[in-house]
Amino acid sequence: MSRVVRNYIAAMAQGVFVASFGTFILLVFFYTSLSRPKVPQPELGIVHRLNQHGFYGYLSDAESTGLSLLAMVCFASFLLAFAIVPKKFDLPPPETPRWLMYVGGTARFDLGNVSPQLLKAVFLCSLILSLGLIFLWGHAIADFAVSKGIILQYF
Repeated sequence: MSRVVRNYIAAMAQGVFVASFGTFILLVFFYTSLSRPKVPQPELGIVHRLNQHGFYGYLSDAESTGLSLLAMVCFASFLLAFAIVPKKFDLPPPETPRWLMYVGGTARFDLGNVSPQLLKAVFLCSLILSLGLIFLWGHAIADFAVSKGIILQYF
C-alpha cells in the first residue's frame, strides 16, 4: 500500500476518532447530568449505572450498549490511525544508556508529505460522515445488538 493511501486512511480514521470521541463525551455528560434518573428503575428497564467522577445516571440496555460500542469505535479508530500512518523511527544517540534506548525513541510521522488541502478534505468528510452515521443509525445499531442478546456495560 502506498504512503499516500496510508495517509488518507489515517486521516479518515482520525475523523472517525474525533466524531466518536466527541459524541461519547457529549453522551456521558448528557446521561450523567441532565436526563437520566439518579436511582435505578427496573420497571422501565433503566438498571445500568453510569458513574462519571461521582455523578451517577442509570441507563437502559440499549443506551449502555450504544455507549460501549461508541467507546470501542473510538478506541479502534485511534489505534488504526496510529498504526497505519507511515512513520520513521529515530533512535537516540549511541551514548544514551542502553535501557533508555528502548523507551526513548522518537518517530516522525509522514502526514506532512501529502497535500494539506486534500488531507483536510478527507478528514472533514470522514468526520461529517461519521457524525451522520452515529446520529442517524447509532440507536438502531444498539437496539439491534440488544435484540440479539448483546448487552454491553460501560464502566
